[in-house]
Amino acid sequence: MKFPEIPSDLSSLSLEELNELHDQLVAAFNEATAEDAVLSDADVAALSTVADVLTPSVPSKAHALKPRPL
Repeated sequence: MKFPEIPSDLSSLSLEELNELHDQLVAAFNEATAEDAVLSDADVAALSTVADVLTPSVPSKAHALKPRPL
């Protein structure tokens, strides 16, 4: 399972870059949590990181993003 690299400083990303990262993370998350998906310990750790990034605590630029369905 391949998750996109998450920059350590999300505030340095433009809104377009944040949108792209969001889309990549949602796609990876959906793939990882699909029915019958087999997860390794590394996958579970990566999913935890993805979930943290997808929460509203993302840097202040993210509040300007339009809400999008997952």
